[in-house]
Order: sequence, then C-alpha cells, then structure tokens
Amino acid sequence: MPSRLLRVASDRIPAPPPDLVSALRRWIGPSADSWLEGLPGLMTKLAGLWHLHFDEVLAGGTTSMVVAARSQAHGPVVLKVPYPDSENQFESDALREYGGDGAISLLEFDPSSRALLLERAIPGSPLSEMSDLSRALEVACLILVRLRRTLRSPPDIPRCSEFLDGWLERASSAIASSPTASRAPLARGVEVGRRLGAGDGPDLLVNRDAHLGNFLRSERSGWLLIDPKPMLGEAAFEGGFLLLDLMARTSAPGLRETATLLHGVATGLGVAEDRTLAWALMRALENADWARSVGEDPETWESRAVLLARLS
Repeated sequence: MPSRLLRVASDRIPAPPPDLVSALRRWIGPSADSWLEGLPGLMTKLAGLWHLHFDEVLAGGTTSMVVAARSQAHGPVVLKVPYPDSENQFESDALREYGGDGAISLLEFDPSSRALLLERAIPGSPLSEMSDLSRALEVACLILVRLRRTLRSPPDIPRCSEFLDGWLERASSAIASSPTASRAPLARGVEVGRRLGAGDGPDLLVNRDAHLGNFLRSERSGWLLIDPKPMLGEAAFEGGFLLLDLMARTSAPGLRETATLLHGVATGLGVAEDRTLAWALMRALENADWARSVGEDPETWESRAVLLARLS
C-alpha cells in the first residue's frame, strides 16, 4: 500500500496524520472536525470487531484514515476509514464486483461507517514510481480493460452522463473568472464537452479516479487497483482522468507531447481519441471549478484544459 508514515504500537489507536487533518478541514470544512473527534472511538470499535493489531499509518490518503494492520483471520491487511462523502459511497460495491480480479480484495465492510478491511498489497509500491512512463501507461490500461464489466443489477452508482450537464454549466459560468487569454479556448472546451451526450456504447463500471498512484504492485497478481471511485459510463471516461495524470507527470507538456499521451491512452484502452480528449477536458474544468470552491488556485487545471482545447 502507500508509503509508510508513522509506526504505532499494536495496542494503541493511531492518530490521523497531519496531512489528512489539514486536507479534511480545508476541503470539507467544520463538519470534518466532528468526524475527526469520533475517529479514535471508531478505530477502537473496528479493531475489536475485526481483531486487528495496528502496524503503521499509511501516507497518501487525503480523505481517509489508512492503516496497515494484522488480522487474526486474514493476516496482513489495510484498514481504510473514509470520511463519508459521495465519492466513496460505492467503493465497496465496486470492490465486491471486481472480486479481487485486477483490484485489491475487500475482506470486511462496515456499512455504518463505510470502513473497509482490505487485502494488503505486498510490496505495495505504486505504479507512479515506475520510471518508464510508457510502460506505466501500458500497465494501467491493461488493468482498466480487465476491470471493465457490465452490471446486470447495478446499485445506485452515478452515471457519467448525469454529471455532465452540471460540469458544463459550472464550467461555462466560471470562464468569466479565468484569465482573458484562456477564455476562448476554455469556451471551446465546453463546446467539445457538449458533444459527449449520453455516451458511446453500453454503461460499464468505470473509475472516476484512474491515476497511476492508485495501482499497486502485488506479489499475488502483478498490479492491483485500489481506491475505486466507481461510475457507470463509457470506457473513454476513465481515460480522460488518466490522461490528465500523465500530463501532470510530463515536464511542461506541449501540444505534441499531449497528443502522444492522448494516443497512448486511447490505444491502450481501445477507445476513441476524440471522446477521451473531451472527457479529459471535462475533468480538467471540473477540477478547476472544485479548486475555486475550496479556495485553491485553479490555474493548473485551467492550463491543462486550455492545452487540451487547443488540441481538439
């Protein structure tokens, strides 16, 4: 799992790391404090419920308490206790659907808190540490294709198309706040997004947060997906966010470099380049809008959206 942060005594309840506390207070607001106050009692309850001995707090979680532990029933495990929000509402449903095939295995689940007891990936190094970006992209695409499936009786997992109108509306209204030079390409990006419509092909189980840090090396199965943020939609949807992640890992990407990345993602996932590009635009505009809403600078996301719009 993610890199080690803080070793704890097995008979003590670990405290949340400062980065988690800071992120929750910045992004969630006052309601995060009440959840943080109740976290020690919840961790105590879960430790008793699942007979856990804690090893170390794991870094990388921005809205979840993540701890490596040992279980009497399952051996090395990871306890993940998320702040309950809409993005993690269906994580357990996705993991059950995957059944450990290409994704981390769900061992136990507490519906009242949404806490998950997960298989511990060993050695657990993230795909984002692979020096060969082309090979990392290939691995990520192979796993995402492997995880694709149509659900016969899906739970109330949100559909990508249901979010699209809201993203377009907020992006349109936010363009006036953007630098003057960015407004025309951003407006073009909104028009590209409008062409997405209801989707291309059947609704599949796809991931909203497909980035290289969410794939871990595993002795059991090569590489495994963690932290699914499931939605129902076309396969090109998850390629959009993967493209944005690759852009962030490329030093000052220009049009040519971005076009190469786009081609690699679309080819690896077997999807259309124009729809992958359109979803990447929508996700960049969505994240720019989110950054504004929490008082952060949207410039990074807007600059990626401008670059993608000029490529369209």
